[in-house]
Amino acid sequence: MGVYSPENELIPMGNWASTESIHIKSIAHYTSIPTFLKILQTKCFRFNRIDNVNDLEEKEFLQQNDNYRRTFISCFTDNTRESIPMWKIYTTPETGIMLKIKFAQGRSVDELFEKSTMYANTSTVFPIDSGDAKKLMNSAWRVKLSVGKINYTDKRMPTSLRVGEENKYYDIPDYFGLEKRTAWKYERELRYRAIIRAAQVNTPAEFEEIGSLFGKINFSAIDKITVVFNPWINKEDWVSVLKAAIKEQKIDTQIDFRNSSLYKKIR
Repeated sequence: MGVYSPENELIPMGNWASTESIHIKSIAHYTSIPTFLKILQTKCFRFNRIDNVNDLEEKEFLQQNDNYRRTFISCFTDNTRESIPMWKIYTTPETGIMLKIKFAQGRSVDELFEKSTMYANTSTVFPIDSGDAKKLMNSAWRVKLSVGKINYTDKRMPTSLRVGEENKYYDIPDYFGLEKRTAWKYERELRYRAIIRAAQVNTPAEFEEIGSLFGKINFSAIDKITVVFNPWINKEDWVSVLKAAIKEQKIDTQIDFRNSSLYKKIR
């Protein structure tokens, strides 16, 4: 792990004046066809709790701070060209796909999600902190939704992630969950981070443990989604099923389908 620097600053969504990420116009997400069908049905991307990362060293590091229990991430990449390691690690030959998301003119990565609420289930809903005090008035907990590029470094963190006891449900370091070893650099990860924070300092610790959050997709910010099938399957085997689901869920955003550029070229 490394030392925090402005290069991996986590920017609250909607405030991009100090980050190069505003220039990112397309991102990608490796997933499966069944999961994509669920995304179409719920119109959401899932945020997993941060201790479920596949980098075990990162998991161990993050668990120094008990706030990992209220920190959730959804992982994308700013590399929209196909990656064999990403295909191999994050998909299966039977149903793996890559979702290439192109943002509309004048829109960017900080607008992928709606900025009202996130939910864990139908009865557990958290307001997103957008600076509207009235919206947060009756909520003990709120979500701080941000996005940032992972900083890859082999340096060690010089200090613990622990924060003062009096603010332990409120303060979380900006670099929390934004650093990985250089061995992971090929991923070029862009990470959305949702932290459930106390609405004010010293909020009591009564918090129901949850495994994931869901963020509503802001389809108005998206110009087009391209579904790229993995190198081992043909799009013609699945396109009719996916088109039927898109029609059923009344998704207006343009969604295209194409075979992998590596189709039948690797084992």
